Amino acid sequence: MLTELLMEKPVRILLVDDHQIVLDGLANLLSTIPGLQISGKALDGSLALDFLEDNETDLLITFDRRISAPGSQRDHRRKNRGFRELSFTNFT
Repeated sequence: MLTELLMEKPVRILLVDDHQIVLDGLANLLSTIPGLQISGKALDGSLALDFLEDNETDLLITFDRRISAPGSQRDHRRKNRGFRELSFTNFT
């Protein structure tokens, strides 16, 4: 049932990381899952925000915690765009 819903309206994903090999590998992996659509890839937060201005995105997957630092201008802009974010970091 979930797969059927995802096929009707795929989850559009923007990937953000500063390593091209990570972006490419994750995009290749996620593209094999039905219902997930890689809508874009960005090498830094500025490029990601530019992409988000012009493209609909449901999920932002990032390995850069600076994109959504609480209280930042980026955090404010992200909250107003209506997408979810999944962030991976090695910082505590």
